[in-house]
Amino acid sequence: MRKVIPLLIFIPLMVHGQTEVTAPKEQTNPTPERNSPFFLKQSVTVTATRGELAMEKSPVSVSLITSEEMAVRHVQLLDQVLNTIPGVYAFRGKGIQDINAGVGMRGFGGRGSLQARVLVLVDGQPINDSYTGQVNWATLPVEEVERVEVVRGSFSALYGGNAMGGVVNILTKPITKRQAEIYGQLGNQESTRYGGRVAERFRERLGLSLAYDRLQTGGYPSYFVTSAGTAGSGGTQVTGAEPTLTTAGTPTFILGRAGNNWWNQHSFRLRSDYTFRQHTVGYLQFQRQWSGYGYDQYETFLSTTSGAPFDSGIAYTVWNGAPRRFTLTPSMFLPGDGQTQYWLLSGRIYHEFASGAQIQVGGGRTKSPLNYYSTPGSGASVAGGPGTISDRPYGSWFGTAQYTQRLSGRHHLTAGMDLRQDQSQMNETSVPNWTWRKDAATFTDHSQGQAYNQGIYAQDQWQVAERVGLVGGARYDYWKTYDGGYGVGPSATKVNSRSDQSGSAKIAALLSGPAGLTFRSSVGNSFRSPSVYDLYRTWRSSSGITYAANPNLEPERLLSVEAGVSRRWGNRLMLDAVFFQNRTSNLIYRSTDFSVDPTGKYRPVINAGRGRTNGFEAYARVPLCRWLYSTSSYGWNDAVIVENRALPDTVGKRVPFVPAHTATTSLFAFVRSANAFVTGRYVSRMYSTDLNTDTTKGVYGAYDPFFTLDAGVSVPIGPHISVELSADDLLNRIWYGYYPCPGRLVFARLRLRL
Repeated sequence: MRKVIPLLIFIPLMVHGQTEVTAPKEQTNPTPERNSPFFLKQSVTVTATRGELAMEKSPVSVSLITSEEMAVRHVQLLDQVLNTIPGVYAFRGKGIQDINAGVGMRGFGGRGSLQARVLVLVDGQPINDSYTGQVNWATLPVEEVERVEVVRGSFSALYGGNAMGGVVNILTKPITKRQAEIYGQLGNQESTRYGGRVAERFRERLGLSLAYDRLQTGGYPSYFVTSAGTAGSGGTQVTGAEPTLTTAGTPTFILGRAGNNWWNQHSFRLRSDYTFRQHTVGYLQFQRQWSGYGYDQYETFLSTTSGAPFDSGIAYTVWNGAPRRFTLTPSMFLPGDGQTQYWLLSGRIYHEFASGAQIQVGGGRTKSPLNYYSTPGSGASVAGGPGTISDRPYGSWFGTAQYTQRLSGRHHLTAGMDLRQDQSQMNETSVPNWTWRKDAATFTDHSQGQAYNQGIYAQDQWQVAERVGLVGGARYDYWKTYDGGYGVGPSATKVNSRSDQSGSAKIAALLSGPAGLTFRSSVGNSFRSPSVYDLYRTWRSSSGITYAANPNLEPERLLSVEAGVSRRWGNRLMLDAVFFQNRTSNLIYRSTDFSVDPTGKYRPVINAGRGRTNGFEAYARVPLCRWLYSTSSYGWNDAVIVENRALPDTVGKRVPFVPAHTATTSLFAFVRSANAFVTGRYVSRMYSTDLNTDTTKGVYGAYDPFFTLDAGVSVPIGPHISVELSADDLLNRIWYGYYPCPGRLVFARLRLRL
């Protein structure tokens, strides 16, 4: 599989050869080539410097995905948009219904709560949740997105905490004219999607848009029941246990599986734009989402000698001439279900003064009043029975103000402040019926906490000379956590409030050479404050492991350097490469404390030590002919632990959930109004343990290396109607991202635009 990596990068370059490409002259009637999203128009981004800056003049690593490219690639969810960006890893192990999906970059994993080290914004407003820092990537429909900007590297100097690995800014569609669109989609695994969007401008001042999206899938069996059993016989003799291995290579058995893991979601978005006068505009948007997941009827693989299915009691089977005994309950086959409600409200006003100075003021609120999952108890069945409901509502307030001013034609000054207040809690209740969360609930555990962050920043973009530019910035953040506590009844514990502060800075330089060649370099530092989950949530798993919080955690810190080079040939061919190094200290880390429990089942969160990541990222955009384009990306991350006082054996081991290699190559074809694409993607294996003991591939719980091939085609059948057909994992290659992947997914869509 390692041979795939260089091939993915260099095949398009070998095909293109050394031909010099010149920019075509402006034409009155643009050709399909110039309407392609892969024709290198001058692109302006706003995330890298919190102000408008042409991509080719950016001294940092920035990538841009437009709505046109998303449409050509037929992406279903927003995190999948980022798969082709060099060094970015979008983790989605079991398809649409994966609630732990996330995005990682620059040596930081993105699975679940690890998403906290990459800041995610919607129109400049943070959406990392206030409990773990996780992001629900299914919240905003892809059809509502104008573009996605990704800046890779340390960005706390502009954005404060969470921006250790980088920033993802999702910019939604403005209201520019009257528009209407409806679409419907069918796919295998009982997948359906339908929705629409309408937009209108009134008297050139007021713009209104309304969008709705419904997404659901019947899913597939992703949850397996495994047990190694014990030596000996007794109980009922059964057959059907499937021998396999654990990720550490020890023998175990698959005894059955839960039913299809289904997912159901509704979301809508309302936006209003208003032009108060020529130089003053504003917008207000509201977004709401409901989602739920669960599992159909489970299947036991065990059957008695008479052929009857067996799912309850003591049983034994004979393997390699020796008996193995198992104890089963129906609850072992029931992963539980969950529901989420979420809404976002945000607004912003922009004003430009006669001097050219600009000011913007904005704010918003995110809230999840319901965010629960159920855990069936030992006596539970499909119909009901005892269980636990864990609900973690959370919310955040956000405010920002920013002023920009150009001075003497060479300096572009930016200064501003951000405020964020987070609150979250976890309520765990015991219920007599796990399928009905409101049925006579009794509190069994509780944790809560709030956090406040205030930051002020300043930055100068300095055009030192015609070919030399510098960007320097600094930020001061004050962080406070308060109202923390855990436990219920007499054992409840209140935690004293405490605060911390951090200074962040970054300087970046760009040198423009001849023939479209540019060099860039930067150095900066970042930090991340511990989450409410890290500080206050202690819980015990069904396997008896205690995951302990630590209210005394300190922020983790990062020092990052990078150097890159890029070259453009006209408006068509582009090559880019960058080397970087990150050094992390005060790493927030889940350790194993054998002094508390010699069996290793007590695992507190601590500030454990230091990590180091060396990395390389490369990107190429190549025209193969007039109607055929190729893009390729590659990322290498050598992320290792270099110090860990709590567990010295981890020193030199790879950081969990960070693949060493990621690579993609895509081909895009544009023939008249039709288009097609094919994308090959490779991701190397990952470890899920700090000791890197999970070395067995192709088994349940492993994080396998994988290669997938996605493809799609869109054909217009009239001036307003198009038919789209796409397939994810076209080769139907089965691999494990803890769960088995969903396999080939095929979608057919009809789209009507007016």
